[in-house]
Amino acid sequence: MKDIKKITLLFPPIPNGQWTWVILPSSGMAYLDAVLRDKFDVKIVDVNLLHPTTEFYEEYNKLKYPNTWKEIHPQILEKMIKIAEKTQPDVLGVGSWSFNMSFVMEFIRAFKARNPHIPLILGGITPTHMPTEILQLSPYVDYIARGEGEYTLLELLEKLSLNKPVNKVRGISFRNKEGKIVHTADRPQIKKLDELPFFDYENFVGFKQWNSSPKMHFVNVMASRGCVGRCSFCSVAAFWGKQRFYSDEYVIGQIKYLLDLYDFAEDKIAWMDDNFVVSFSRTKRLLNKIHNKFPEYKQQIVDMRIEGTHSGCTPQEFLNFAKKVNVEFMGLGMESLNSESLAFMNKTINPERYKKIVLKLINLGEKNEIRVYLSGIIGLPNETKKDMIRQANFFIDLFNKHKFAEYAFEPPCLHPGTKLWNDYLQGKIKVYRRPLQSAKSWHESLFSEKYNHLIWMEPNAYRIANTKMDAEEFEYVLYRLFRILVRLGNIARERQPRFFVERLEYNGSNLNKVFEESNNWPHYGFGEVLKI
Repeated sequence: MKDIKKITLLFPPIPNGQWTWVILPSSGMAYLDAVLRDKFDVKIVDVNLLHPTTEFYEEYNKLKYPNTWKEIHPQILEKMIKIAEKTQPDVLGVGSWSFNMSFVMEFIRAFKARNPHIPLILGGITPTHMPTEILQLSPYVDYIARGEGEYTLLELLEKLSLNKPVNKVRGISFRNKEGKIVHTADRPQIKKLDELPFFDYENFVGFKQWNSSPKMHFVNVMASRGCVGRCSFCSVAAFWGKQRFYSDEYVIGQIKYLLDLYDFAEDKIAWMDDNFVVSFSRTKRLLNKIHNKFPEYKQQIVDMRIEGTHSGCTPQEFLNFAKKVNVEFMGLGMESLNSESLAFMNKTINPERYKKIVLKLINLGEKNEIRVYLSGIIGLPNETKKDMIRQANFFIDLFNKHKFAEYAFEPPCLHPGTKLWNDYLQGKIKVYRRPLQSAKSWHESLFSEKYNHLIWMEPNAYRIANTKMDAEEFEYVLYRLFRILVRLGNIARERQPRFFVERLEYNGSNLNKVFEESNNWPHYGFGEVLKI
């Protein structure tokens, strides 16, 4: 193997093919770069950031609806290959999303067909939990980096550059000379996150274009990795493990480092942790320090558990403090208000208490002008038609009464590494291929059909079977409720004018009527792509 100096890391497009209209570079890729750059020449191709550049895809603004996005996937794939080739890498590293594995695998196939001599390393949640299956499926993947990637990738690249054996590099999977698949021992997680160098965006391809106009929207950082929760549907804990924290001083230093380098479009700091609030005392200490250091900056807590708002405090104490330190947005994983559903998801809180806390947070948020965003799951196997409609009505009421409440819903999905995935493997839950026209049918790439016989490659092609309804009735109810809630959620999230929406009858007698009305509601949520 020739001397390895130039490394390109590629981050694929978001799962459904639309481009984000908020410019937030991948901090995961930025951390890999920060660790590698002392020894290698690194370039990062974050495809989600290239949409404003004429270099990438000029026709995107002509596309208005989700069912047209996958039509441009061949052009996107071809552009990705050309941009990666332009960096002239000695090794290509590719990240992945669970929902776009088919797109990633097609990119890898096409790239390696043109560049067979370039070693390719694949990372991400699905490769971490399904390394044997991926290596069996694709002869084009040379190595898989499992789990936390910084030091695994560094050590692997050092071995490859010296042409030394890699069989003792922890946390990788590969084929040996005989073609046998080898999995080395797992790499221990980084105990002291502060040992990681600060990251920046200097090596992102197209950086000079998207840092001038449009600019990066705001600072996005993390104060931790992992999660204390063990929700049955979530892959965070399985991938990142026990929640670990950066020191307050490290986090403040990282923010200051980015603010000294870049001019952001908005004076905001977005906390991107998977679970930002574990204890009120820790959160209070950190956010007070941040507010004192950067008093003019508003703060956004992108993801936290409802339980965090009464962990050592009352919801009122939490919201009053949040207002004091300039928090303007809180994203809360509410999931469900059904007791059986909460138990199914490994959440044991009483649903009535849950509901009271949620309503209190929304009312206090409105009083303090803090936007409260709720994420939920609808269509779990134990839910009856009435259960699903009851939950939908809760959010219809929020839409009608609370202008600061926002929300989004998803049907449950099986991700490798989760408890639900293990239950599926053990035959405890059943699945079936969902109909073509159904909830989340647009989360597909043009290449989904090629791989949707494999549930771990196309998890959105499958539905967890409902035990209270047959598949036909379940899909009928789910599709209509999902569409109604998505439309209302987009209108709320885009802060567009509200209008009155009729509550659904518990027997579903007016479900079709409201569903048909939803076709005439304003269609938001897919904002225009920013131009240079």
